[in-house]
Amino acid sequence: MVFLREFLRNRKQIGSVIPSSNRLTKAMVNQIDYKKAKVIVELGAGLGTFTDLLVEKIGNETVLIVVEINDNFFEILKKRFENRSNIIIVKDSAENLDKILDKLNYEKADFVISGLPFLNFSKELREKIFKVVSNSINCNFILFQYTRILESELLQYYNLVEREKIYFNIPPANVYVLEKLLS
Repeated sequence: MVFLREFLRNRKQIGSVIPSSNRLTKAMVNQIDYKKAKVIVELGAGLGTFTDLLVEKIGNETVLIVVEINDNFFEILKKRFENRSNIIIVKDSAENLDKILDKLNYEKADFVISGLPFLNFSKELREKIFKVVSNSINCNFILFQYTRILESELLQYYNLVEREKIYFNIPPANVYVLEKLLS
């Protein structure tokens, strides 16, 4: 009920009336190379659907930084993971990822995973987020979108490593694995 209530309150922040399916969640988090991952960032965690599976997969030596802007979701996540020293819950916007990493004394994240509803954002905000993520990663940016409308925008900042359609989700979603363009 919390998810639906928050969706009805702020449709710009929350892209669906229900959390991501188990299949979509697994497709996303299985794209991370956990042997390379020392710092993982999750943008827009919501109620923690991806977070829960990430927590199962990471070791104590990997730091998971969870960025959530919604007050209610932030409080739920903070309380749920308060006893895990390697999980940092931050209430902020994805566009501030570079500042968040700097404040936490990390130069870059190895992987960034996101379920943000980018089509709900202005083009300006999307570009800020795509640019800051590109400048803040060592490896890959993993995200999903329900349509392929933003693909040309994404390809201005990233190389497409892989795209997978997950039909067992409401609605079906495209998982993108992206790497930053070399300068």
